[in-house]
Amino acid sequence: MPRASLSRPTVSRRPGSVSGMTESLRQEAPHAPPEPLESTGDETVDAVVASLAGLDEQPVAGHVAVFEQAHESLRRALADAGESSIPG
Repeated sequence: MPRASLSRPTVSRRPGSVSGMTESLRQEAPHAPPEPLESTGDETVDAVVASLAGLDEQPVAGHVAVFEQAHESLRRALADAGESSIPG
């Protein structure tokens, strides 16, 4: 079996291949409206989850900044939760 060359990419129709996924995405119907989000019981976490809800409408290039902000907010929430449970 010949090895694939990096200079000449091949197209795969195997399940899980990127080209197959791209084609199936083009054929899908428009997205259904999102279901209402369930509360996590923590206002900070709920706000982070809500901030991710609009990602479908933003360019992919902007997703990284949203994810970084979400990660930082969740990290702070975890750190604050740990501090509040320390007896003292």
